[in-house]
Amino acid sequence: KIDGASGLPTGTAEEMIGWYQEVACHIMPDSWKRGKLAKADAVAFVRYDAYDTQHKLPSGVARTPGTDHEEWTLGLSFFLTPNFVVKADYQYLDNDANDNKDNQINLGVGFQF
Repeated sequence: KIDGASGLPTGTAEEMIGWYQEVACHIMPDSWKRGKLAKADAVAFVRYDAYDTQHKLPSGVARTPGTDHEEWTLGLSFFLTPNFVVKADYQYLDNDANDNKDNQINLGVGFQF
């Protein structure tokens, strides 16, 4: 919620809304977890996101097409150790402007120390 949105640049919403749901499953067989892969794991996941960045606009402000989004993400995370992950996913992106040309493949690396 943004109080005073009417005084901000055009298109700034008073209210945004969104949610997501994610399901994941450990898929690496225990028989593969030997030697250097003893602490490794593989996790497949699916996530659904829905969010509207212009849910409620100030009076007199026109809605910008493409601000009400739905996304599906399908991916795989490979944990070489519990603290180091390599991740790949595919995102199917859709919005109220129907310009889903931004579907994408994402690659990432994560670590904690």
